[in-house]
Amino acid sequence: MKKPTELPYSNMMKKIFFSAILASSIFSLHKLRAQDPFYYGEFRLRKIVSSFDTIRPLVNYHATSLLYTDTVNEMLSSYAGALGTVYFNGTSLHYNSTIKLYFDTLQRRTNEGQTWQLLGTGGMPSFTTSVVDSFPSFSNAAIVLPDTVHKSDSLYLVFDSSIYTDRIELAFWDGNPRVICPYNKNLPGTQTSVSVLANELSLLNAETVYITLSLIKREFHVIDGVRFKFEKRFDIVKTAVLLE
Repeated sequence: MKKPTELPYSNMMKKIFFSAILASSIFSLHKLRAQDPFYYGEFRLRKIVSSFDTIRPLVNYHATSLLYTDTVNEMLSSYAGALGTVYFNGTSLHYNSTIKLYFDTLQRRTNEGQTWQLLGTGGMPSFTTSVVDSFPSFSNAAIVLPDTVHKSDSLYLVFDSSIYTDRIELAFWDGNPRVICPYNKNLPGTQTSVSVLANELSLLNAETVYITLSLIKREFHVIDGVRFKFEKRFDIVKTAVLLE
């Protein structure tokens, strides 16, 4: 199997990129998924478009997974654990015991096929499966996100009306170590706009904030009687100046 190509990022860009991935994964542990059926694990592939470079935005693909000791319909770190070895397109994911997350240490720039393999332990089944659905999309994602955020002013963001997704997530974070994201909102895939009130941004505390707008498609596979969730996400990550 061809080894994924690592992008020629600077060390600082790599640090920002992986910090964004791990931070968004930690924050996701607290996002309610009440509309989802119960499942024992979830597997995510992110298509990440970074607006750090506004002339030529960077595009990466990144894989993560969470496995649970009991069924959940939301992401609960208390149930997550190391329950086997997870592979994405033939490459094993690294397991972080602190946040109980399997994640890809490679920066992939190719939209290769999505094949997941789990060699389960502790009662978790072993399987290989593919997800063939396309990534969610919209045409003007980057331009709807602001360049400047004022903590004293509310924001009104308008999304592209041609959205093909199940769900939308919007998050603001400031890079400071946290358990809960300073701002996170979950929206139906049919939403075309969102209001962000000034008091909702009061926890942000930095000169620069990172905004992530995510489109999410999900599907469920039942394997050996066990249900798993598979997601394809299109994430727009943008930096903005934070003013009082």
